[in-house]
Order: sequence, then structure tokens, then C-alpha cells
Amino acid sequence: MLSFIDSTIGHNTYYRVVGSYTYYGLYYYRYQYYYQNSWGNTRWYYAYTTYSYAGGLWASSGSTVDIRGSTIEGNEAYSTYGGLYLASTTATILDTSFNGNYARTNGGGLYINYGTMSIIDSSFNDNSAGSYGGGLYANYATTSITDSSFDDNSAGSYGGGLYTSSSSMILVRTSFTSNLGTYGAGYYMVGGTTSMTAHIFSSNLGTFGYSDMHRASGTLSIEMGCPEHEYNFGKDLLDCVSCSSIYYPKDMSYDDCRTWTPHEYASTQSELEAAIIFNSTVELLADIYLSYAITILGFEDLTGVIIDGAGLFKVTINFC
Repeated sequence: MLSFIDSTIGHNTYYRVVGSYTYYGLYYYRYQYYYQNSWGNTRWYYAYTTYSYAGGLWASSGSTVDIRGSTIEGNEAYSTYGGLYLASTTATILDTSFNGNYARTNGGGLYINYGTMSIIDSSFNDNSAGSYGGGLYANYATTSITDSSFDDNSAGSYGGGLYTSSSSMILVRTSFTSNLGTYGAGYYMVGGTTSMTAHIFSSNLGTFGYSDMHRASGTLSIEMGCPEHEYNFGKDLLDCVSCSSIYYPKDMSYDDCRTWTPHEYASTQSELEAAIIFNSTVELLADIYLSYAITILGFEDLTGVIIDGAGLFKVTINFC
């Protein structure tokens, strides 16, 4: 087992010197071979191969990795795997921060390729990748992330905070805030399955309709995550037109879970937003001015108002 307890893996830049050349993060190796034809003539050829290395740490080949109370920061890879690279490993990451790591292509903070990983009480801050997965890139991996956050990460193309490809991902009480990317600034998924429980997306910046999340393919499910007999239908509209044909909320904070009652009261916008309008009556105690309401939902047993979704227009509700 490889263990890091209360440790720092920081400010490393992968490079390798080959002759008079220095290669950062990406190592090119030229080798020579030849063949002889039937007339006995010898012909020489050169071939090139490319290797990509992690800026901070590389663990592979069935390794077991345990990282607790640690910091992975300021590492840089010229190609992929900025902070940490895990290949076919079993990893546990607890109370650990990934800060300011960089990869020229994919996986700025962490890259897991196959393998199994559990991340708990950890954060990904200000990591970046030139292409995909500024904070974390998961490829054919089985991963769970609990009580963690992705803040201010960026990717040149997809998945500023998180990018998953053909992976099994479980997200519980995890937030995505102020991440940057063309599509799926918070989270980009392609293939595989993702389950999100009590998630929060806020202030992610990308293409409209895909700024919080983009589901290129795969199966996505969203759960409340509330204790028994409590409910939370969420707040605001998740900016992810590819996620579902129905309304998905962007804020499903666990702290907003409330006990259902048959009669709710509201005299302010915040009280109306917090009301659980499920087979119940909401009594308005005063005039309420709803700023930037973009749609009103109405079903047989479910009625709700999406507020502060896109900031397109203002609506006023008065009662007699």
C-alpha cells in the first residue's frame, strides 16, 4: 500500500532530459531499427514513441493508494495527469485538497484510468486542463465522491470541474461552483452511469444550456437524499438541456430538507421558494414579487415556481 498522511505533494513539474533536449511532462523517445531485403541490402528506419507522465504522482498496476489529510498542489504536466494519476488502482482519498494543478491536455487535478476510487470530504480548487477535466478526469473507473467540492476549476473544452468517460460515478452532497468550460463547465459526462444526490451547482460558466452540466450520453439519476419523511424538490433550474426532458433542480442542498405539511404559509419570495408544494396548499400572507421567474410547473399533484432561473423577465403575483 502507498500511503500519504498529512502530506504535501506539491510544485513538481515532470521533465526528462534526452541528449541535449529537455521534455516537460511529455517524453518522446526515438529508436532505430532496420531490415534486410532478399538482395542483402540493409535499410535503416527511425520510429518514435510518446510517453505521458504525471506532474505530481503516478500510481498504477494494481496499487492500493491511501491519501488522508493531504494537499496536492501546484503540480504541472506538459501533457496529461497534472496532480495525480491512478491507473488500475484501488484508492481512498479523505480530507485532501487538490489546488492549482495543471495538465496541458486532460486531468488537471486528478486522472483515474480504470480502477476504483472513493473521495470523501475533499476539494478541487483552481485546477486546470487544456482540454478535458480541469478538476478530475475519470475514464472507465468506478468512483464515489461524498461531501466534496469543485470550485474555480477550468478546462479548455469539456468538464471544467469533472469529466467522466464510460465510468460509474456516485456523487453525494457534492457542489460545483464557478467552474469554467465550453460544455459541462461543472460536470461533463459521456457514457456510463451517474447518480447525484443532494447536489449543488452554482455560477458555473459555459455555453448557455450546458454551463452546469452536459450529458453527452449515458444514464443520469438524481435523488433528494433527505431523511425519511422529509422532502426537498430543489431550487432553480439546472443548466443542462441534455440531462432530461423534465425539470431538474440545480440546488438540492441536504440542509434544505423539510418535513411535509398539508398547509404552507409564505409572505416573502424566500419563503415561497422554500415551500414544499406537493399535494398541499400554500397560503400567501402578503403580495409577493417574484423576480426573474421563468416558468410555472403544474401537474396533478405537483405545482411549483422556478425562480431566478435565467433572468429573462419579471412577474408579479397579487391576491385578493
